[in-house]
Amino acid sequence: MLKTRLSQLNQSRPNAAEIGHTSAVHKDLNAEITDIKRKDSHQRSSNLQKYSGSRETDQILSLVETIGTGVPLEPNQVESLREVIEQEIDVLSEGLKGRCSHTYNHYPRNLTIRNFSDFISLPTLVYELEYPRTEKINWFYVAEKTAATFGIIVVMIAVSQSWIYPVVMYTVRMKEEGLTAQQRLQEFPWVLSDLLFPFMMEYLLAFYVIWECVVSTLHSLLHSFH
Repeated sequence: MLKTRLSQLNQSRPNAAEIGHTSAVHKDLNAEITDIKRKDSHQRSSNLQKYSGSRETDQILSLVETIGTGVPLEPNQVESLREVIEQEIDVLSEGLKGRCSHTYNHYPRNLTIRNFSDFISLPTLVYELEYPRTEKINWFYVAEKTAATFGIIVVMIAVSQSWIYPVVMYTVRMKEEGLTAQQRLQEFPWVLSDLLFPFMMEYLLAFYVIWECVVSTLHSLLHSFH
């Protein structure tokens, strides 16, 4: 939309009869242009990454509507408007690119079936415009994560056999010994406390082996050029 307005502005010509004439409308336009440029300069100098530009963009679009209202613009106003719009286009373009610096896979080029298939098929938690890639597979890293995967699985089996399985068998024996439901319910808090730590440990180990070991290995294999 801003590019369209910029094209319209480039095609417009200042009214020669109005050059040098200062009206209340021109004063308002000059004040609004100055306010936008001041805000834009402040945002750029403070932190470009946090710059949203939405409010300034709406203000600029509202201002550029004067092109179609028949209000004659002075040459300095046309030049100031052109400068403001170009700066806003640059800022919004940088926001769309994000951290995409090595490729051109940013909006709207990322809205493709191939990009969608890549995101769905690869084990990615968060969508990014550009993923880090390597020229070749780091087989030492793959071997390290593979060994860690099997090592963590062995630890999980040991935790289950040492802390979870005995508690489960204890509950089975209570049932086989004919304990009533009330008696078994009285033992429930102790059973739960015995299972709390090993279950939490199993959950953390499972999370680690899936997202740190398995997914990292797949990323290393699939997110390379080869």
